[in-house]
Amino acid sequence: MMKIIGGSVLGVAVIMCAYLFYVWCELQGWKNGAEMGNTLSGLEAIFSGFALIGIVITIYVQYQELRDTRAELRRTADAQLKQAASLKAVAKLYGLSAMLQYYNSPNKLSEMDGIESFRVIKKTYKDEVNAILDEIEQIIAGK
Repeated sequence: MMKIIGGSVLGVAVIMCAYLFYVWCELQGWKNGAEMGNTLSGLEAIFSGFALIGIVITIYVQYQELRDTRAELRRTADAQLKQAASLKAVAKLYGLSAMLQYYNSPNKLSEMDGIESFRVIKKTYKDEVNAILDEIEQIIAGK
């Protein structure tokens, strides 16, 4: 960045010196202060043009940076949505794991009305686990 600024300053100085030399040679010197003022008014126009070009370049660079920032924010939001979906599926798995551990505990098995009720409970949770595993596969696949 400093090279660009240094080059710009040097370029402006060279243009200014060349302009003053050209005018000096054409007028063969300045006879009064009015001629010098008129000579420098041409430089004012050149510097105004450089200032306008600088403003246009600045606006363009800011536009590109804002566009890149918006794209990065979109990617970040998408990643957060995927992460939230993954965390939701993991929380469901932990909840089902805790319930299965509860129903598989020796105390709970002795309280049940026989082996048939245990099979119904096990089948119910197996379906939920399969549904959650399908959900996790969809998250991994990016759907």
